[in-house]
Amino acid sequence: MLEREIELREKSGNVSTTDPLSVFLYLLAKDYLTINQLETLLVQVQETMPGTVVFNNGWLGNYVVEIKNKIEAMRDEQSLNKISKKNEEQMDLDDAELILREIQNGLSEEEFEKIKKDVQEYEVEEMLKNIAAED
Repeated sequence: MLEREIELREKSGNVSTTDPLSVFLYLLAKDYLTINQLETLLVQVQETMPGTVVFNNGWLGNYVVEIKNKIEAMRDEQSLNKISKKNEEQMDLDDAELILREIQNGLSEEEFEKIKKDVQEYEVEEMLKNIAAED
């Protein structure tokens, strides 16, 4: 990025997103429509919805629906990836709890508490490693 672009980005709030619809709308507003035009369109949609809109041009209507479907598919894929990651993390925690319960059956309270503390410290270390890897 040019130095001026970096300066403007920092002054304007340094906003970022992974949402494809937000990116699509941002590009429309940045390169093709004025903010006033976008706002006018938004008001028209708000006044029309909920309700059924019949497109006058079927080809254009089909194309717009296709774009909407592609953006929704991108959003769905992102959501599935997030859910999958959370499920993996939860399965790891569930497995650890199950193992701890099995261990507890054959140990004294003191031995069990020491192992439980070790496991918790390990989980914290793993979370810190994951956070460091994301940065």
